[in-house]
Amino acid sequence: MEWLEPEAEFAAFRSWCEKNRPFLYKDRVWVCNKAAVVIRAALDAAYRGGMGREDAVRHVTNWIIARLEEIGIDPFDVDKCDFQGLRDDVREVLGRVFPRAVQAGANPLIRWKTRTPLREPRVEVVVEETSGPRLHGVPVRVSVPARPASVAGAPERVRLAANLLVFLASVLLFYALAVNPRMTALGLLGLVTTYFVARKLKKGEDWAWLAAVLLFALPLPFVIVFAFLVDPLYALLAVGPAVGIAFLLDRESRAFCGVLHDSGESVVSPRHAADNTEVPLGSGVSEASAGRVCPTCGLPATYINSLNKFYCFNCKKYVE
Repeated sequence: MEWLEPEAEFAAFRSWCEKNRPFLYKDRVWVCNKAAVVIRAALDAAYRGGMGREDAVRHVTNWIIARLEEIGIDPFDVDKCDFQGLRDDVREVLGRVFPRAVQAGANPLIRWKTRTPLREPRVEVVVEETSGPRLHGVPVRVSVPARPASVAGAPERVRLAANLLVFLASVLLFYALAVNPRMTALGLLGLVTTYFVARKLKKGEDWAWLAAVLLFALPLPFVIVFAFLVDPLYALLAVGPAVGIAFLLDRESRAFCGVLHDSGESVVSPRHAADNTEVPLGSGVSEASAGRVCPTCGLPATYINSLNKFYCFNCKKYVE
């Protein structure tokens, strides 16, 4: 079967990439859309050469990946695409060439969100590519967002420290309510501020650590000790409700940190809700294999054993 490469279309694509190279990864949707023009021309050429749909898709996929490597474009770095008006075979090739751009797959009108914190921790995970003809079982290194403060085993300490801050602020709030009701507004303001810092602390914000140490970790214990020395009965009565608040916040903080199972291990891959087995994280993950895919960003959601729910770390929300 003869197949003529669409050199004119690819030359235009290469010229566009070289001209806009400083902006390629700021507006990544255009990389995918411009490549779709080349893919469509390549598929038409393959059909004219006598290839069937499956052979044409496989052949064009391998060809476009090789040509993208020539001009220095990493398909895994492209995470946006607009599928409106594209043919099914073009979408299939795009899905294999740019796996991060089409993981959700169902809605062709989704525009992927690319705004990412500059200091977002990332971890390299080796996965086995099992879907499509692209790599056939060859281990692939995929750079995926790390769970906030999760890689080094810090989440348990972060969670306990943040809840301790809220607990101490709760003690002062109920103590102020018991001793002088006029101080309740000030105590409530302190509790809200503490809770805000605690949530930022669980997210891994750098400034939250400094705020927690300077504003709460150092002065709060001394204030509580002073309260016990002045009015031990009122201070002791304030501990009870504060313990209840800390207990209720504990379950919410487990989901908010989203990094620990009941066994205390760090989550690296999403888990299947039914059999609790590891599944690959990468382009081969689908809603059937991983349990859930976030409808907003298209990334696989993580199953949290302790809550029996799926959670998207990219969007910071539960996935129904």
